[in-house]
Amino acid sequence: MPESILLVDQEEKFLQALSTRLRSAGFTVQVSLDLSDALVSIETSDIDALVVGDPDDWPNFLGLLGEIKRLKPLVAIIMLTPHVSSDYAIKAMKLGIYDCLPKPTNIGELIEKIKEAVPRTVL
Repeated sequence: MPESILLVDQEEKFLQALSTRLRSAGFTVQVSLDLSDALVSIETSDIDALVVGDPDDWPNFLGLLGEIKRLKPLVAIIMLTPHVSSDYAIKAMKLGIYDCLPKPTNIGELIEKIKEAVPRTVL
């Protein structure tokens, strides 16, 4: 069964391009422009990985991250951010994010991270 991924990003063109590339790599992909709206998909779908663009509203994202982990404690979360630094990545990973990758991202690296993360999270 292919990994099921939920992509969340506020940039619609980026979201469309990334979802097309991940689908062509064999993933099942859902998309959302808003993390709050994505909670419905997270709650009602079998999601193996959540790939989320760097949120503009970091404090709200932290609350949503807690809710995501409550709903799906084993989901792998990968954040795409233009702010990748070791301090930023360490903070994000302490909050339960599997990894941070630069945005825009190398699709091959993202695919490898998803494949690396999902076997650890799927029972």
